[in-house]
Amino acid sequence: MSTGRVENPVSVALPTAEQSDGREDLVWLRAVSDRSPVGIYRADARGHCTYVNARWCELTGMRADEAMGMGWLRAIHPQDRARIGREWESANLNDRAFESEYRYLRPDGTTVWILGQVTLLRDEEGRQIGCLGSVTDITELRAQKDELEVMRTTLEATVVERTQKLFHMAMAVEASNDAIVTSDSSKTIVSWNKAAETMFGWTAAEMIGSTTERLVPADLLDDALAIKTRARRGERVIGCETIRKTKSGAHIDVSVSVFPLRDSRSKIIGTCAIVRDLTDLRKAERRLQRLSWRLLQAQDEERRRLARELHDSAAQTVVALSMNLARLARPGDYLAPEKRDAILATCLDLAASATRELRTTVYLLHPPLLEERGLADALIWFVGGFQARSGIEVALDIDPDLERLPGRLELALFRVAQEGLSNVHRHSGSRTVALSLRRGAGAVVLEIQDAGCGLSSGVNLEEGVGISGMRERMAELGGTFDVVFTAGGAKLTASVSV
Repeated sequence: MSTGRVENPVSVALPTAEQSDGREDLVWLRAVSDRSPVGIYRADARGHCTYVNARWCELTGMRADEAMGMGWLRAIHPQDRARIGREWESANLNDRAFESEYRYLRPDGTTVWILGQVTLLRDEEGRQIGCLGSVTDITELRAQKDELEVMRTTLEATVVERTQKLFHMAMAVEASNDAIVTSDSSKTIVSWNKAAETMFGWTAAEMIGSTTERLVPADLLDDALAIKTRARRGERVIGCETIRKTKSGAHIDVSVSVFPLRDSRSKIIGTCAIVRDLTDLRKAERRLQRLSWRLLQAQDEERRRLARELHDSAAQTVVALSMNLARLARPGDYLAPEKRDAILATCLDLAASATRELRTTVYLLHPPLLEERGLADALIWFVGGFQARSGIEVALDIDPDLERLPGRLELALFRVAQEGLSNVHRHSGSRTVALSLRRGAGAVVLEIQDAGCGLSSGVNLEEGVGISGMRERMAELGGTFDVVFTAGGAKLTASVSV
């Protein structure tokens, strides 16, 4: 940054009278000094300035007479004076040359950065008699240095920021449930995340350096190459559903999205593929289709059951009622008062019976008691009717401190109890069943335990629409549903947090 930097302490011995005529040398030295591009000054042993050249005056904005004595100190920037004083004392104490960068503050308020260097002056006997200093203008160099420092700081911050972003992106790629695979311009795989290892079975070490054609069934190779070609032309291929193969040879349904990778000049340097496994989705769709079909069948069956019950019960009662009323309304047919009163009494009994049967059917479809008085009373009413209709003894245990629950939850638990007891009646052969409804530990739990044939019945209740329907009802409320089958019966448990 400087010119003529002093590397080691130097003592300059002044010429004696015998060595020089003095006056001629002084004129010569002053002429050279005044034409120097470097500011030069001289001080005695006390630090009093005795000489400054024209360049020094130009740099400081001071006249030569203003610098004499201790006046030269006023040229040093107030913020640098204390530091320069300490550095000067340290240089004298250690008998070494002084060198430092500091500022001059001109009278007009402008600042000049300089490199100051000082050489000690000694006489023939080695005694210090003063010093000779030079100051070099480094303002421009200092500005460049400051600019470079700002650029360096900005660059470091940019590098840190981009490194952090890349780190976050790498974490996101590794944490993704989708397989993320990048390839370079030669179609060679350069990255293979954990999800890709899990999905396809090949490790990153096995796949990096290979190509994605390894994942493609032979009959779909042309389609896969076409997708790659589109991406290398700059297109984004989103959500293409196709088939890929795993290390074991199994074929899986996937959704593939491929997009181009570009450098800072927008040149395409490779591709990135995001592969989502659709296997579970396809299974869920197939289960939903089967469940929907079974649900339609169950609805048809329920309609037929309701039709049979209404035909065999309420409809027959209404027919009998109509026949009796017809006898009363037949013109010209005289009936004795006793006979007429008997027919009217029978009609009233038939009407009451039809009303009860219709009310029971309606209650089973949607019990008003559930809305009016809550789940506990609705279960007591339903269990009483179930025992009468089925002949199965039900041990009912309901938490006495159970309070009203949200309407959707009460309806879901009632339907689970209704379907669970119905399954016991249709499939288990059990003559007894225990039903409990308890609340504790932040959850409501409904349990139904029978003592029937269990697994020995050969009926796969897990495939039935009833079990699936109960599971779906509880899942919609964030709850759980489990059925455990044993040779000694089955236990149904439905639980939901409240």
